[in-house]
Amino acid sequence: MKKGLLRGNKFSRSHTTVIPEAVEFLACAKGIALVNKISIGLITPCPSGPIRIKIKTDPHALRVQVRGRSAIQTFYIYGGDLSAIEQSLVQNPVILAKL
Repeated sequence: MKKGLLRGNKFSRSHTTVIPEAVEFLACAKGIALVNKISIGLITPCPSGPIRIKIKTDPHALRVQVRGRSAIQTFYIYGGDLSAIEQSLVQNPVILAKL
């Protein structure tokens, strides 16, 4: 993981473990100006499978699930305009390849 990726006011301080497949996603999300906070969720083991990213809109945040080779991790992205944040994420070529 890149040193300093999880630093700054956009990340909650309670949990900082990230699966390797989610590092690129977090770097992209951190770079979006509309994002106010990123909450890093639990890691759940799962059987082997393809790497995927699912984005769903909750009432106050975007819920993003990153499926790695052997684990799933959920992130919550908070910001003012959730649809604009989702569009920025979907248009990013790194994330687009994994949707």
